[in-house]
Amino acid sequence: MTIGSRIKKQREEIRLSIDELSKILSIPLNTLTQYEKDEILPTKNDLRKLANYFEVSKKYLLEGGKVEKEINKQYLNFALLGLGILTILSYFLVMLFMTDFFKQPNIMLIFNGYTVVLFIGIIFIAISIFLLVTNRKK
Repeated sequence: MTIGSRIKKQREEIRLSIDELSKILSIPLNTLTQYEKDEILPTKNDLRKLANYFEVSKKYLLEGGKVEKEINKQYLNFALLGLGILTILSYFLVMLFMTDFFKQPNIMLIFNGYTVVLFIGIIFIAISIFLLVTNRKK
């Protein structure tokens, strides 16, 4: 299977005409047609657009093999960030509405089970920030 046939196969799987794909990705129709007919190879930028749109790796489009759908890493990162923020907010809401909270010495909060929730939220946020920084698109 060639790169052109893989592009065409991906396009047909999502039931798009070549004209529609051309408009969505801002790739000229004649250029996209030439890609699918293997008359020319896609530019790096067009290859990136196609791989991102089809949610496959650039390697798959270029070399073939098993179709591996790429997980959109940004969605995963933002999900982790949101989960961390919600975890920390829930910790503070629980602490705010606990009647014993203000009666306990602060040192006791370290051993409080709810503090574990706070640390889990911080870990989620730290992982999310790490992934955002290391997976930033170049």
